Parts: sequence; C-alpha cells; structure tokens
Amino acid sequence: QRSVLPWQGVIPGREGVELLADLAQRGVRVRVLTNSLASTDVQVVHAGYSRHREALLRAGIELYELDAKLESEAAASPDARSESYKASLHAKSFVLDRERVFIGSLNLDPRSVLENTEIGTVIESPDMAEFMAEWFDRNVGSIAFQVELVRGESGTISLRWTSRKGDEPLVFVEVALTDGVPVAIAPVLSGGGAVAPRDADTAVFYSISNCQKGLKGVSFGSFLIKQVVQELSRELPGLKTFVTLSPAPGFAAWLAEEGTRDAGLAALEAALGDRGWLTDEAARKALTPRAEAAAARYFQDARTPDGRPLDPVARFHLGNGAALADVHWPADMSERGLAQAHGVMVNYLYDLDRIDARHEAFSKDGTVAMLAPVRKMARAADRAA
Repeated sequence: QRSVLPWQGVIPGREGVELLADLAQRGVRVRVLTNSLASTDVQVVHAGYSRHREALLRAGIELYELDAKLESEAAASPDARSESYKASLHAKSFVLDRERVFIGSLNLDPRSVLENTEIGTVIESPDMAEFMAEWFDRNVGSIAFQVELVRGESGTISLRWTSRKGDEPLVFVEVALTDGVPVAIAPVLSGGGAVAPRDADTAVFYSISNCQKGLKGVSFGSFLIKQVVQELSRELPGLKTFVTLSPAPGFAAWLAEEGTRDAGLAALEAALGDRGWLTDEAARKALTPRAEAAAARYFQDARTPDGRPLDPVARFHLGNGAALADVHWPADMSERGLAQAHGVMVNYLYDLDRIDARHEAFSKDGTVAMLAPVRKMARAADRAA
C-alpha cells in the first residue's frame, strides 16, 4: 500500500499526525510533497506545517519540500521563461494505493476539513493513479528536497534537506542544543554541553556544509539559517538564543602581516606560535585578553580591497544578518584551528527581530554589527597599539 500526497496546504494538527502515523505503523508508505519556506506564498501555512514536521518524520512519513527553482520539465514551460520564475505548489490531490486519485480544493488542515465548504473528485482509475505515482517517483528528486531529521546521541540536531540525485545531501546543518552560549568547540563536538531539547535555552550552529562538489562556493546560509532559527523557535519555544561557534580562518595570516608593522602584535604572534601556553595555564591566562583583543581588532579593521571584512566566515554570517557577539580564546585546539587562527573562535548572534535590518545595513554600507563585548575588546587593542 502506498499513498502520495502532493498538497499545497499541510497543517495536519495532532489528529492528522496521529492518522498518518497510524497508516505508517500499518505498513502504508506515506509520502507528502508540500511547499518549502522558499516556495510558499502563504507563510502562515508553512509555519503551521513546520510545527508538526518532527512528529511526522518520527512517525515514518516521508516529507518533500518543493524547490522554489524547479529543474524538471516544468521549468521549461512558458511560465518559467523569466529568470525570476518562482515555483510554488498549489495542487490539492493525493494518490491512494495506485488505484484512486483525489483532486479538489481541500487542504490538509483543520479549517478546510471542519469549517470550509470544499469540493473534490474521487477518481477510481488505476491507470491515472499509476501515471501520477510514476510521475512523482520520476520527478520528485529534481523538484523537491527530502526533509530529514538527524538527532545525534549527544543531543545535537541536524536538519537536512537532501537531493535524491545520487542520494547525497545538498546541505548539512548541525545544531547543538545547550544551556548557555559555548566558548569552545571541543565540548560541543563531544556533546559535553548538550542538554535535553526541552531544557535547552541556546541553539548553536557549528557546521553548515555544502555536500556536493558542484555546489562549492554556492551559499545556502541565508535561507537555511533563518529558516532553522524560525522553525526551532516554533518547535522548541524554550530556545532564546541562536548563535554560531565559528572559526576565524584569516586571523593568523593577518596577525603575521600586522606584526611586521606593530611590535606588540609581533610579540603576541610569537607567543601564540610558540604554543607553550597549551600546557602552561598561567601563560594561557596571561595571553587571553591580548589574544581576544587582537582578534576583535582583526574583525573591526581587516578589510578586502573593496571594503568588506577580510575574514570569509565573517562575510558569510554578517552578510546574512548576524552580529559579531563575542570572541573566545583558546576555543579551537585542533591543528587546523591553531594554524589558521591560533585557536580563536567567535559567536555570531542571529536575532530574528534584527536579521533583515543588519543584512540590509551590511549589504548597502558594509556596516559590521558588533556587540558591546567585541567593541570593548577592540578598543583595548586600539589603546595598546
């Protein structure tokens, strides 16, 4: 038994989730195609659907969200000639057991079921049902992302939108749920700071990866991070803070270059490069304010020829509406972290109320949003220079 539901509006509610879960438990394969946040033109509908997404996935329902830019034959239609063409799903139909087809005005939501006057046609046609199901099988990989919820043993959550082309994920977002903002990466990776999802007050984005070589250099972050923040907020209302724990891959090179003109920075580079502080707690404690102040100055002053932040990770997050919230040292003791940034890591804060304004300010004027702790560190570095 197989059911396919290409549906514009999916707000199943608790009873709908229970119904679909019961079908899955009885061996029925249930696949739902609905709009993504990018493709929907009714965001409140997507908000209602996303609240139930985890429950549906846990029940064994297969979820697919429409790609706003179709790659199937649909994109070759006259309606898709414009570069700005945006796909959106408006079908309200399902295929049951490859024998019956329903087509009508009914959305899969309580209002449509209980309040509205809706119409629909049930067609007893195995040929039509088979045709529609086969079209779904053939095209879903090119028109939609499969949504998966991956929860690690340590309590981390990974929301994954996967292309079925080669069964390889396009993008992988890793999120740790913690009590408070972490200041080092090792506890996050080991799960040492993780708490039960309902007890967490902070979501930490620590890895956002394009998983296919052909997508190298293509940024999905603006859509993904904002969407994940919105959806985690709905699903886990106890979450109050959304931050990254991010590397500073240009810091070591910048410090070396600036050290040729600044004796204080040269001395700091030598001390950090010596790595004696790795085993000397007193030396590490003495270096901490100097290293963090120099890093803050790096984010404040280091620019590309066109005036953008020199650090590529900073450009990514600031361009997506985040603010540089804090600087931490030592935070990454891996060999790569030491080589690229002498162990420096930073938190970028995503505040839903300010994401759009900060994005616009950065895009138009190159304004770098920096919170008070980082500005204070940068001023300390300026005074020492």
